[in-house]
Amino acid sequence: MDEKEAIHSFLSYKTAGPDGIFPALLQCGGKALIVRLVAIMRACLALKYVPRGWREVKVTFIPKPGKSDYTDPKSYRPISLTSFLLKTMERMCERELRGSALMNLPLHDKQYAYSLGKSTESALHQVTTKIEEAIQIKEICLGSFIDIEGAFDRTNFSSIKGALSRHKFEPALIDWIVYMNNKDCS
Repeated sequence: MDEKEAIHSFLSYKTAGPDGIFPALLQCGGKALIVRLVAIMRACLALKYVPRGWREVKVTFIPKPGKSDYTDPKSYRPISLTSFLLKTMERMCERELRGSALMNLPLHDKQYAYSLGKSTESALHQVTTKIEEAIQIKEICLGSFIDIEGAFDRTNFSSIKGALSRHKFEPALIDWIVYMNNKDCS
């Protein structure tokens, strides 16, 4: 995905982050804007840096339907609005990761999260198929389902960095991802 495709992949009038930049501003900026954005994004990768303004987040809490106690913080879903400049760079990096490293060393075939062409529905279909096959041949089917609350939020970044390295991702991209997710970056 090139820069122009990344910018045009957003709906034009999605709500802007704290910087006030919404996709239509980028989409109508023309070639001169894209040339400058590419230079900035390349510098971000080379310097392993995310501009402070891109890291600002505006959070809105939306009540979850059907909750009996709205004094409980878990009764709300946080919606985070971030900079479309950062989102554009993330989309370009994601396309690079999917198009190179994950093509050479794909994720496990049973992994559904972050796998193109796979979804919750396809995971449920596979489970249902296994159950139906067991019923058909009169066997027992045992399933184990685990929901780890906050699993992604609690993942250790050294393990993420190790997984990215094993998949032979570009070192500059790994360092940028680690920096972007470092809570101590200033």
